[in-house]
Amino acid sequence: MSILDVCLKELSRIKNGDVNTDFGICNNVDIPWQVLEFAFPKWSKFSGVINFPVPDELLTPEAAYNYGWQDDGLWSKETQYGKDRYELLDFLIEFFKQCEIFVVSNMSVTPIDEYTGCNEDVFKVLVHPSSVPEELQDLECLVKAWQDKKLLEQYSSFCIEVRG
Repeated sequence: MSILDVCLKELSRIKNGDVNTDFGICNNVDIPWQVLEFAFPKWSKFSGVINFPVPDELLTPEAAYNYGWQDDGLWSKETQYGKDRYELLDFLIEFFKQCEIFVVSNMSVTPIDEYTGCNEDVFKVLVHPSSVPEELQDLECLVKAWQDKKLLEQYSSFCIEVRG
């Protein structure tokens, strides 16, 4: 199962009600933290704080989380904070539905479902296509990143390296 399949399965599980209401999204899913961290800032209501992505009108994101946890409000559909958490969950599901995984080698960028190589020095990237700048649409910049053995940080607005 690919990381995208895992993301969609885990997030859908929460949406279907299988959620520990004592915790936020991150502690309810078996998804690598960096993958969620890649998606959170793209949500229009993002609080600006990776560890506490859901905003609150009056409190800091961390205080809102702690207050919500104490008051059973993290997942309450009766509070704006709880409604925003569900909105973030919906956003994440749609976001990951749009993402693709590519295999990057020293010569090419290939969609994972078309990749036939084995035992090569490659890495996999999760890409959110609508976030890719127009001038980089062919993703060849990732080949250059592989060739130079550079980290992908310069392309972090649209992709992240993933395992598996």
